[in-house]
Amino acid sequence: MRARFLHPVNNTAGVTFPAAHLDLTLTPAQDSVTPGASAAWTLDIRNLGSESAHKVAITSGAADDGVSVLRWTCRGRECPVSQGAGPLNQVVEILPAYDASADLARTENASGRLVYSLEGRIDGVPRSEVKVSANALPATPTSCTPTPCQVESAVIETPAGTPPSTITLTLLADKTEANLGDTINYTFQVSAGAGSGVVDMQVLAFAPAGVDSTTWTCVAAGGANCTSSGTGDVVDTVTFMPQGASLTYSIVAAVTSATQYPFVEYSGSVGSSMGPITCVPASCGVFLSIPLNLPPTSVQVTKTANRSSLDPGGSVQYTVTIANTGVDGDTVAQNLQIGDPIPNGLESFAWTCTGVGFKAFCPEPSGTGPIADSINFLNPGESIVYTIDAVVSANASGEVTNRAFFVGDNVSCTPASCQAISRLPVAGAAGPVVEVSKLANPSSGIPVAPGQAINWTLRASNSGAATLAPVVLADILPTNVEGLSVQPGAGVQCSSLAPTPGEQLVCTIPQGFSGERLVVISATVPDSAISAISNSVSVSGEDQPTCVSCSVSNPIALPVDVSIANPRAFSAGGIQGTLVDIVNLSAVGAGNITVSVNPAASVRLLAPLSTGCTATQGAGGSVSVSCPNPPSSQGIQCTGSSCSLAQIPSGSAVSLFVALNTNSSATLEAPVTGDINPANNSINLTAGGTP
Repeated sequence: MRARFLHPVNNTAGVTFPAAHLDLTLTPAQDSVTPGASAAWTLDIRNLGSESAHKVAITSGAADDGVSVLRWTCRGRECPVSQGAGPLNQVVEILPAYDASADLARTENASGRLVYSLEGRIDGVPRSEVKVSANALPATPTSCTPTPCQVESAVIETPAGTPPSTITLTLLADKTEANLGDTINYTFQVSAGAGSGVVDMQVLAFAPAGVDSTTWTCVAAGGANCTSSGTGDVVDTVTFMPQGASLTYSIVAAVTSATQYPFVEYSGSVGSSMGPITCVPASCGVFLSIPLNLPPTSVQVTKTANRSSLDPGGSVQYTVTIANTGVDGDTVAQNLQIGDPIPNGLESFAWTCTGVGFKAFCPEPSGTGPIADSINFLNPGESIVYTIDAVVSANASGEVTNRAFFVGDNVSCTPASCQAISRLPVAGAAGPVVEVSKLANPSSGIPVAPGQAINWTLRASNSGAATLAPVVLADILPTNVEGLSVQPGAGVQCSSLAPTPGEQLVCTIPQGFSGERLVVISATVPDSAISAISNSVSVSGEDQPTCVSCSVSNPIALPVDVSIANPRAFSAGGIQGTLVDIVNLSAVGAGNITVSVNPAASVRLLAPLSTGCTATQGAGGSVSVSCPNPPSSQGIQCTGSSCSLAQIPSGSAVSLFVALNTNSSATLEAPVTGDINPANNSINLTAGGTP
């Protein structure tokens, strides 16, 4: 609600009056009133003339405008009495010229100024507004502001029980994707629906990521007020937002010329010091994320050794450096996966890791065995350095090839293969050096679920001279698998290509081989599988082949049940569509989920709303989801008609927004490997994208 001032505060600053001159203001203490309620006004009287005013009769108006004055107080040196009951009716014998140097803001003894606090009661007769008036009439003619020595103040009356207006928020942008250094024009609109309006509303709009600077303007309509312009974040206070009013903030955002974020974000929200506001959306906030086209990150990998040749049974030290070769302001390297397996000819690794740079850090400062690290980010000019102390195998021969590599999001590699290789000759006579290993996919130790595919690779490598005798691989296959098949590499002979569970598979590599030979065994995890799927390979032959890392085991994963829940109509930036929750109520987390809309041609917009939401099971199979405010889309990557979700922890959810093209319908799917209830992994979206 908004107070209507019939006589606003008078601007008499700097004006000199030759005789007594009374300046009157009457200000309400509330924006609106309801029948039967209390209300208060402040009457301020100052003598701005150069002479005293005599016998000033000060009265409040009659109660015929819906207000009865019940009591009042007076502050000022010339107050006849400090308080009274009923309408105001006093005579001030002498009101001297106003002493601005001793104003009431600093002392109770200022001369020439009287401040009355009036308290009244609103009657029960409905009306559009109530009004209070006051007079200050001296015995001798004196000029006044306003003329003729009377002031009035009206306040809107709202029927009792009228609910506040619902505030609707929209946020639009003139771009759907942006480049570094672009300008994005946002339109943030706040409008009030039917009701009693909203009092003391705070408006906030800001860019959490990807923006260097913003300027903005505001246009108010329908009786609202706002700050006309500003720079930086929008932090505005609206005294009163009546029904039908609107605020339109036009924001010009300068996209940063260098950022680690692959998107530009902007959000707007409202609140009130008077209590909760009813909003559309219910969170009283809107959020817009625009993909940012970033240049590839330049990352270099190097590998050096402290020796030019190796001695069997000796040692060697390698140095592996992963460096972001960009300069300050270039793109941050993200999601780097770094690997350095132990090759044939080396027996063991003991390594340390050091981050070079202000924010560079290692997941582990040291370790043994192969290197397999994940680096979330690596800033320009910073690097990760591994120092590896390796033991050379006693039977090493020929050449030892040691390879370090990395992969990452949107990276440009040096070398182009994203790997650095050290090749060192082994001193002494060369002979066959055969090593056998067994690798599982998924890797050993990673849980597998019923219905999931699993395969093993038997790898035999000879880094020395050609073998003088056959190499025999024996593998007793697991009993708790099904659908076994065998694919031997070139030159390898196996006892069966379709073995049964529990059968011993024997594969023979003829004599004379060097380099590498592979055998791939594939299977499926049955519904009845429990505990773990484990097995080992053994090797025999006259060339004394050795087995390194020849046993694998994958535990059976706990059941996963990911569902699509709570489809509801939603507007994102003025685009009508559907908001859905991808929910994981399982006892374990679910990862690497791809959400897609089919057919892809039906999609107008598929975008994240928020991660980090909590999900709980409600009555009757319902699911309750609560998301953070402001929302965050960290961990969601959306392109075209699909979104990739890195992880949904147990008891969590992700909210996505999908809008379809006009007259289009589609299916939204979120399949998860091993899901025990795939029936709830898809929903049909009708034409328009509404549920």
